[in-house]
Amino acid sequence: MRGMMRIVVNQDQAQAPTVTLMAFSPQGGDWIPLTEPCASEELLEAQVQQLHETLKKLVLEARAVFASASREPLSSVPESPEEIWKLMESKADLGQMKLIFNGLEERRRRDLADYILTHANVFKGAGALFAQHYEEEGGILV
Repeated sequence: MRGMMRIVVNQDQAQAPTVTLMAFSPQGGDWIPLTEPCASEELLEAQVQQLHETLKKLVLEARAVFASASREPLSSVPESPEEIWKLMESKADLGQMKLIFNGLEERRRRDLADYILTHANVFKGAGALFAQHYEEEGGILV
């Protein structure tokens, strides 16, 4: 990835230099600016932080896409949060729990998470496993 990114320094003799972070398109072509030209280290760091936050949000969106693609047939999953949690507890395996939980529609995942976090013991057993791997922002188990 390092070879695909670099800084570009623009320096006019009458003004202080500016720095722009650039990325090269994997398909070839032009360099793409990732930041505005920055005249100070603080401004550059703020823009990199904003870029970092945006990338984290995109990763969460991608996780949700991957989770929905690996859905278990819903016919085998009970309707009520209590019954789904009993099923997940019986698996006691993170991989199986992920398949069941991430295979649900988002609204059902959030309702189930609310049930688990308010009714299950999140300090030991399956409840602790769930609590450690639940990504609240994306509403999935990771």
